Amino acid sequence: MNLADRHNNIRTNELREEFVQAVEEPGIFRITSYSGADIMLLLNGRIIGEAQVIQYKENLTAEDKPSFEGHIEVVVLNREPAIREAIRQAEGEHSIVLLFANEYGDKMSIRFEELNFTERQGSFSVDDVIPTEKYFFECNDMVFDLRNYELQNDDPNNVRVIYRD
Repeated sequence: MNLADRHNNIRTNELREEFVQAVEEPGIFRITSYSGADIMLLLNGRIIGEAQVIQYKENLTAEDKPSFEGHIEVVVLNREPAIREAIRQAEGEHSIVLLFANEYGDKMSIRFEELNFTERQGSFSVDDVIPTEKYFFECNDMVFDLRNYELQNDDPNNVRVIYRD
């Protein structure tokens, strides 16, 4: 190994050590990334494992309409999707919580509050490997919460999110 290569290796190791130290010391440098994060969807406290897409848009003009509308797309496997039963069991407004966690241990959640489902659409095609259904909704508020959380799940049909400050 020549002198230049040795210098580059030493510098690379120094940078790696600075990076590790910065990540470990709070307040100096923090990486927050939700790309590739694990996402869990709770509907009325029930885990909806078939959810694969959640899309929404915000209404910025009309005051007499709900603030947000969107849809949840679920895959239909070999049984009725859990979302159908969760919607049927709850009366009135629904609650959706999206829980995010990344590889660094950072967590956040998004809550859709005062939510009502408006429509269900399904699709089947010869090109589809797995059929899907879309559940359209309207809601009055969407809250981003960066607090850490834990799940209390004695019953998988009644999971509670407990926020920590």
